[in-house]
Amino acid sequence: MAAGRNELLQQAGSLIRSGRLDAAETLCKQALKQNRKDVDALFFLGMIDSRRGEYNRAVRHLETCVKFQPKSAKFLCRLGTALAAQGRFDQAISRYNRTLKLEPSNAAALAGKADALDRRGDQAGAIALLDPIVKAGEEDPNIAYVFANLAVQAGRSKEAVQVALRHVNSELPDPTARRRLYMTLAKAYDKLERYDDAFEAATQGHRTFSIPTDNEAIIRQTDQTIAAFSAQTLAQLPRSNNPSEVPVFVVGMPRTGSTLIEQIIDAHPEACGAGELDAMPNVAAELFGELGVSGYGPQLIEKFDHELVNRYASKYLSRLKQHSPSATRIVDKRLDNVQHVGLIALLFPYARVIFAHRHPLDTCLSCHLQTLAPHKHPYAADLKSLGIMYRQTTRLIRHWRDVLEMPTLDVSYEQLVVEQERISRQLIDFCGLEWDDRCLAFHETGRQARTISYDQVRQPLYQTAVRRHANYTKHLGPLVEALGDCLEDET
Repeated sequence: MAAGRNELLQQAGSLIRSGRLDAAETLCKQALKQNRKDVDALFFLGMIDSRRGEYNRAVRHLETCVKFQPKSAKFLCRLGTALAAQGRFDQAISRYNRTLKLEPSNAAALAGKADALDRRGDQAGAIALLDPIVKAGEEDPNIAYVFANLAVQAGRSKEAVQVALRHVNSELPDPTARRRLYMTLAKAYDKLERYDDAFEAATQGHRTFSIPTDNEAIIRQTDQTIAAFSAQTLAQLPRSNNPSEVPVFVVGMPRTGSTLIEQIIDAHPEACGAGELDAMPNVAAELFGELGVSGYGPQLIEKFDHELVNRYASKYLSRLKQHSPSATRIVDKRLDNVQHVGLIALLFPYARVIFAHRHPLDTCLSCHLQTLAPHKHPYAADLKSLGIMYRQTTRLIRHWRDVLEMPTLDVSYEQLVVEQERISRQLIDFCGLEWDDRCLAFHETGRQARTISYDQVRQPLYQTAVRRHANYTKHLGPLVEALGDCLEDET
């Protein structure tokens, strides 16, 4: 006997809380087969897409919920959160305001509005919104998380610690909320130079909620991609006839300065930084689905032809140009596109690829201490997995550098912060653009970055993050072992 609607959604909610998103999605879709206007099933799908980082889909689901129930504070607030994740902060604040008109003390809306105000550049307004609530001791974990982040940015790290500790020491029903608080606590301790406490807070955060990493699968995927796009194979594969030089791809590991690279290019009047786009992974998934394969390998490669690569080049480019129809260059900084560089070379022979680099220990430590989304970056919770991911990403970059005919550029974070003008000029020249002095004042453009580095790109370049790992040496043994010879060039 088929499960009833209530039973399906109760199970789906439980699965979402435990992180089993695929199973939850299946149940929600079953509920929608019974009633395509089931707003609770649509709401759950919006939550699932948000946790996966698929915010375009999340917004579509949540907008449908609001269409059916325009006075639902829950739906309006969640829509605001998804819009903020896309960088649509004005629209997000509008939804939060509508929520607060319905429920003036809605904690999620207050926290969301403060976060959106901050990301829009109004840190003072964000703090003013939450300060009275926190001083009265009336904050919930969401408000505590946002306030603690704001406090760290404002140089009030001791307050951030006090507020975060009030909540991590309590039993929070949502493990992801507790994890976020622990990671913010780690950031505050780091600012206070309490490095052992910072590392312990991050460890507790990862223990609270993480997703197991299949290290062998990471290695296997890299092996398959390198084998599929060998120099000999690439030389024989068809290229699209698309002459576009618009796409500029920034790839590599997280926390390697990719947001700075994008911001410098975006400051050029002819360029646009589009952020971390789902477009290329989605195009690759559509290609795999059409050809009936699960990934890069001989079965895929033998099916490539000119019609196919031309069609998929047009698909990607049309999605990219939605971000700026008139820009001469558009930056896609989805870092894990490093897996798709072989496909990119076939679709866009005249595109450009920038490989972002940073000291391996600094890169991996920063990933471990940051609130990276567990579903997108599960490896960040474990030092050994981080080392393996870094090694495999480095293998791919070295391979692409050896076999590609298209333009590529290596950018070192350490060189960028020391020699800002030289590297910035190199970046702009690589993009085929005339130099513009505005690229040196990228932090003054008012652009709203969506990544976790959003607060850093509002500031002039600083060097305090270089060799940050020296403060954590005694904790990094498993990482050093996993990185192996990746450290040889850094000594």
